[in-house]
Amino acid sequence: MIKMVLPAATAAAVIWLFRHQKISGVFFLVLIISTVATGALIFREIQEGDWETVKSVKRTARGSTGEQVELAVASGKGGKEKITIAIPEEEYSSRKAEEELRREMEVLDEKILGRNKDFGRIEWNLELPESFSNPSINVEWSTDRPDLVSWEGVLSPEISKSGEEVTLTGKLSLSGTEEEYQRVMMVYPSREKEAVQERIQKESETLNERAARNGRDLSAEYLLPEQADGEKLTWYRKIEHKGAYLCMMILLAGIAPFFAGKDRKEKAEQKRRKILTREYPELVSKLQLLTAAGLSVRKALERLAKEYREISVTVMEMNNGVYEQDALAHFGERCGTPEYRKLALLLAQSQKKGGSQLSGMLEKEVQEAFETRKRRARAEGDRAAIRMVFPMFVMLGIVLLIIIIPATMQL
Repeated sequence: MIKMVLPAATAAAVIWLFRHQKISGVFFLVLIISTVATGALIFREIQEGDWETVKSVKRTARGSTGEQVELAVASGKGGKEKITIAIPEEEYSSRKAEEELRREMEVLDEKILGRNKDFGRIEWNLELPESFSNPSINVEWSTDRPDLVSWEGVLSPEISKSGEEVTLTGKLSLSGTEEEYQRVMMVYPSREKEAVQERIQKESETLNERAARNGRDLSAEYLLPEQADGEKLTWYRKIEHKGAYLCMMILLAGIAPFFAGKDRKEKAEQKRRKILTREYPELVSKLQLLTAAGLSVRKALERLAKEYREISVTVMEMNNGVYEQDALAHFGERCGTPEYRKLALLLAQSQKKGGSQLSGMLEKEVQEAFETRKRRARAEGDRAAIRMVFPMFVMLGIVLLIIIIPATMQL
C-alpha cells in the first residue's frame, strides 16, 4: 500500500506547484497524465503481488513437532488475512517405514549418477536428492573425502586426472527407522564448468541457423533454445518495476523548474541591485539639481521617471492615489539597498517637515555617494590585483620550464 501513496503524493505536489504558478499549464498536464499512468502501473504491480493461490502445501519432515507454514486466507466475507498453519508429520509404522526407505533406495543409483554412466567414472557433479517422492523421508549425505566431493555432490577442481576413490554414504530416515545407502566410486576432474556454456551456446547457434534456413528473419531477435542435451531450459529476464521510479522522476521534473526559476530570480535580483547601486550617485545628483532649481519632490521624481524604472513605479503609485510618504517608503523597500532606503527616508522627512533643507541634505548625500563609489572601485581594483596573482605565477612557471628544460637537456 505504501507504493500507492507515492503517486498520490506526486500528484499533490504537482497540483501545489501549478496552483502556486511554479510550473506552466502544459507542463502541469504532462506531469498529471504521467502520474496517472504511473499510478495505474503501480496498481497493476500491486495486483500481481507477492501471493499465489494454492490448494495444498507439501509436507516436510524436519522435526518431531511438524511444520509451521505462513499463509494468507480470504474468507467469503472478503479481505485477506495472514494465518499460520501447523502441518503435523505423517506417522509410519516401523515395517511400513522400512518398505518406504527400500523403495526409494532402489532408484537412488539412477538419480545420483545424473549424467554419469556408472560409478566407475564420475566426471559430472552428483545429483544427491534432498527430497523424495515421500516428503517425510529425511536424508543426510556425506563422503569420506569431502575435499574431493562435497556433501552436495559437487566435484572439487583438485581431483587428480588419474582419478581417485571416494565413498559416498547416505543415511535415510523415516519415523525413527533408518537405512544406510553406500557406494564406492572413482571420481575425475569435473567437466561441468566447460560443458554447460558450450552446450547451451552450441544449441543456440544450431537453433538460429535452422530458423535462418527456414526463411525466418532474425535481424531483430536471437532465439534461445528450449532444451539442451535433453534437458528442458527455461530462460528468465529480470523484470524492473518502474512505477516508483517514474513517480520520483515526475516529482523531480515538477520541482526542478521551481528551484531553477528561484535561482534565476535570485541572480536577476542581485544583478538589479548592483545596477541600482552603480546608478545611485547620478540619481541623487540629478535629484539635488532639480530640487535646488525649485521643483518639488514630486515634480523632480516625475522628471526622473523617464530614466529610472523604480522612480516611474513610484510616480505611478502617487498618480493612483497612494500617499507620497507611503509611495516613497515602497520605493526604498522595492530597491532593497541601504542607499535607496536612506534616500527614501530623506524624501519622506522633507515631505513632513518641508523642503527647505532638502537641497542641502541631498548635496551632502551626493558627496557621500561618490565617495562610496570611489571606495568600492578601489576595493574592486584590489580584488582584481589579487586575482591576477595566480595567472602571473602560472606564466612564471612556464617561463622557468622554458629556461630549465633546454638547460637540463644539454647536460
